[in-house]
Amino acid sequence: FQHCGYHAHLDLVSDIHLDRRLDLHLNVHLHLHLR
Repeated sequence: FQHCGYHAHLDLVSDIHLDRRLDLHLNVHLHLHLR
């Protein structure tokens, strides 16, 4: 049970990490286009 919870936690963290990376990428992309 603890093991499953730990894996779910890691998945959540990696998802948040991916979202932040995607947001950063989109922000850079938009800045390049708006200039």
